[in-house]
Amino acid sequence: MHIHRAFWLTCKVETGAKFGMVQAYDGCGMTAGLDQHIAVYPRELSRPDDGNALDDQGTLWKLLRRMEMVNLMDTGTSAFDPREALWYALAERGWYLAQDGILRWFEHGEAVKGRAIRETFTPHNGTVQTVEQRKQSAGWALLFHDVFDHPALRRAQIEYGLEHLVKRSKRRRAGYPYPKDITAVRASIDLGSKTDLALCMYHANSVNAPAIANKALHICLSSTTKSGFARDLIYTLGTSKYGRWDDDILGGRYQRLRTAAKNSGLWPKELFVGKNAIMPKDLPD
Repeated sequence: MHIHRAFWLTCKVETGAKFGMVQAYDGCGMTAGLDQHIAVYPRELSRPDDGNALDDQGTLWKLLRRMEMVNLMDTGTSAFDPREALWYALAERGWYLAQDGILRWFEHGEAVKGRAIRETFTPHNGTVQTVEQRKQSAGWALLFHDVFDHPALRRAQIEYGLEHLVKRSKRRRAGYPYPKDITAVRASIDLGSKTDLALCMYHANSVNAPAIANKALHICLSSTTKSGFARDLIYTLGTSKYGRWDDDILGGRYQRLRTAAKNSGLWPKELFVGKNAIMPKDLPD
């Protein structure tokens, strides 16, 4: 299905599609999961405190809640449960993961503010400057790694990631070129391989910068050139100067996406090489 291809390509460029990958260097406090869910939203923390901790917290906590509901005894795995160590470490801070997928204070049940979360996982506003701060951050990273790497907790990550992709699509569905609900869309019949590839690339870029990717999508939908929608969308995303999206950046997002898609066997080789390629190694300037 189209959503499975889109999710796989997203994971491939975000984490190499490897379970247990975590990172904590970009101001999000902690990021984990195949498609990289964040603990806090840096944009919210860059603004004056609005007193609303709920909009500080990212989707990492809801994913963890989904993983918390997995019964390891039902999976036939060992009795070792890496979640317990994480829950204990959070409890030492006075925090717990509530049923609504929000990190809350034991004392009064209020949501934990984003700044408190980030200072705990990555001290000094996310910059981790001293040896002690690095040790503290590394300790939390290992706790999250162990949870997200556990074989019995992997399927929950996949299912949540797919659901999250569908929800994002429905929130921005106006103008989407899908013939029906995205969950029923198949690549070869409903979209064709070119459009399927282009939209998978769109989803893979959207997790990095939703507004930038969505703007590119709507531009291409409203003014398709003779090259066609799929080619236009790939070109627009692949020549964007945002972040590391440009195709001229060695090891950038475009080149990593192209390599993963080309080597996957999910799409015809002629989409990547030859005179009719819509995702060539070098896009025209």
